[in-house]
Amino acid sequence: MMSASRYPTLSMVIPVLNVLKHQMDESEMDDFGKHVCENIKERWPNYESNLDLAVPALLDPRFKEYAFTDDEAKELAVQATVDMMCDNSVNPVEEPVLNNSFINTSELASTGAEVASTYSTNVWGIFKKMVAKRKESSAEKDSRELMKQNLQKELSIFLNDDLLEPEKSPFDRWKNNRRKYPNISRLAQIYRGIPATSVSSERLFSKAGLVITNRRACLEPNFAEQLVFLGHNLKQ
Repeated sequence: MMSASRYPTLSMVIPVLNVLKHQMDESEMDDFGKHVCENIKERWPNYESNLDLAVPALLDPRFKEYAFTDDEAKELAVQATVDMMCDNSVNPVEEPVLNNSFINTSELASTGAEVASTYSTNVWGIFKKMVAKRKESSAEKDSRELMKQNLQKELSIFLNDDLLEPEKSPFDRWKNNRRKYPNISRLAQIYRGIPATSVSSERLFSKAGLVITNRRACLEPNFAEQLVFLGHNLKQ
């Protein structure tokens, strides 16, 4: 299950660990069961708070927020997902055009007449830049907050959708709903191809060992790479 390479596995880590713990808690644990639970705590402490595992689980249409047993970890994953979507948004909110003409140049001229012209130019010029910078910072903050509100709505709609049946492919669900959830789908693309274990890589190394043998020691690197690639990807 966790060593597959044709469906997403990173998002399964939290649900699988929670199922194991649940089964151990409901059964009368022997020494082996207790050892398994201790190993889980030792190897994956606070695994639900690990965003590298929590965000993929939340984005997986098979699990969503039901992957979590800790409400605080779930809320942390939701907030982190919104922040990541904001950074990778495909429909960013347009920032308002800044208008720095609020300072009347005639007033500047009349005020500058009271002091040395060079001094007034420097002071008001710097002041104008300071005000413009603060307005720009405020506009960016307001724009990001508006974007986050829109992304939270998109995420809420996604989380309220029905769970995907286990036998169906999450890849197909994302492909069919990429227009309905453009930002969530874009973020899911970052995580859904990451394997949970190194088994697929180890399989590839084993196949490479069957291709590059003592009798094929003169194989050029590019030919060896192509043979390994074809042997791994061609359907039987």
